[in-house]
Amino acid sequence: LDFVKYKIFFDTFTFLNSLIIYLIIVNRYKKSFTTALLGSFSFLLFMSQPWATVEYSETVSLTFLSAAYYIILSSDANKTFYFISGLLFGTATLINTGTLLFVFGFLYIILNFKFQTPKKIFYFFLGVSCIHILTYGVYFINNLGDIYLLTLIDVPLAYTGTDSFFFYDIRVFLESVYKTNIVLGILFFLLTFQNLRQ
Repeated sequence: LDFVKYKIFFDTFTFLNSLIIYLIIVNRYKKSFTTALLGSFSFLLFMSQPWATVEYSETVSLTFLSAAYYIILSSDANKTFYFISGLLFGTATLINTGTLLFVFGFLYIILNFKFQTPKKIFYFFLGVSCIHILTYGVYFINNLGDIYLLTLIDVPLAYTGTDSFFFYDIRVFLESVYKTNIVLGILFFLLTFQNLRQ
């Protein structure tokens, strides 16, 4: 019963991710209902595979990351929007520190909007800083400040010191997609090819 509740809890985040994908495609990229539905459904198909159901922290962090992305893409985004986007992005990095890499993508988006760029960057990082300072404060009060620093800094740095075989991992992933479900593999390659064309 506990496992069922556990699965339902994390499946809720998977559903939220598909919903946000739909909203991004329709409201931010102004694509058709059919395109948005296909994108959302494709995400659910990939997440239904065995190798996609074990990385729960990635699934949860993606919800906050995609919500931050949705907000920051708003054409009428003001300092409040950027602050909230920063809060959500900071929350994503607390759940999974690997999402910190996406900060470069967010900076690229902000820099593309030339008007008041320094202020936008300031409010975005203010949001990121606020959630991290608050979290560190909770850890510090409970004499767990070292755990916070270990999780956020030491562990990620340790990963970077290990041997990495990026292209090998990509090949293994592509093979696993194809072998798990040939239809899903073909869909993956078609979507990748379509994005590269654009």
